[in-house]
Amino acid sequence: MKKGDIVLIKYPFSDLIGNKVRPALVISSEQYNRTSQDALFIAISSVIDSPRSVDLLISSTHVDFSRTGLHVASLVKTDKIFCLLQSSTARFLGDVSVSMQKEIDSRLRDLLGLPLS
Repeated sequence: MKKGDIVLIKYPFSDLIGNKVRPALVISSEQYNRTSQDALFIAISSVIDSPRSVDLLISSTHVDFSRTGLHVASLVKTDKIFCLLQSSTARFLGDVSVSMQKEIDSRLRDLLGLPLS
């Protein structure tokens, strides 16, 4: 599992009472993923009607859409970060392109108030 992978996971609801199998983006580094049973993920949603500045729209017309493994346009919701066991991954779908990863990293920096490196 590597940073930028899009996988299906059992995504926990905010109230932690239930979950659904949903796509998610791996944001933890490959080094972390190799040395831990956990990984950090960001939720991906097909509900795209109200995107916010922290969300990244992956349009079905984007030149790199096919590599994501997603079936419909989706939002990467950078404020929905969670840590789960890597074994909770149901399957690999695809990954994001370098340009998409840069956009996601930028939104994460803004969200967390981190300086540019």
